[in-house]
Amino acid sequence: MSAGKYFGEDYNWKPFKEGLQEICETKKPGIILIGKEWCESCKKTGVKFQNDKELLELSRNFVMISCYDNEEPDYDEFRPDGIYYPRFFFVNRDGVIDYSIASRKEGELYRYFYTSVDTFKEQMRKLL
Repeated sequence: MSAGKYFGEDYNWKPFKEGLQEICETKKPGIILIGKEWCESCKKTGVKFQNDKELLELSRNFVMISCYDNEEPDYDEFRPDGIYYPRFFFVNRDGVIDYSIASRKEGELYRYFYTSVDTFKEQMRKLL
């Protein structure tokens, strides 16, 4: 399943490996979304994404990577503060996750979960 079902088909979602390869080839930053189809928070957050035209426009400057259900990478680097959904990771132009770009301060729970689309857009601008 792709993130497009809940977050919007207008976003150019890529599978994990293909997306990371594109980041390395194009030197565009990336955003990795990890979610589950059964996740109510994923559905609610997805509605916010679908309805935000500015967010869609900003996303064109990124490689958007969808890791849903069995596509979730099984690496500790994608669980720095535990397992919850959805989690968003910003990837720099060299293909490395930038853990400093988060919705909450170091030590707080759910650092990579965003309740505000405006906060998410602010974080996107940090990599542009």
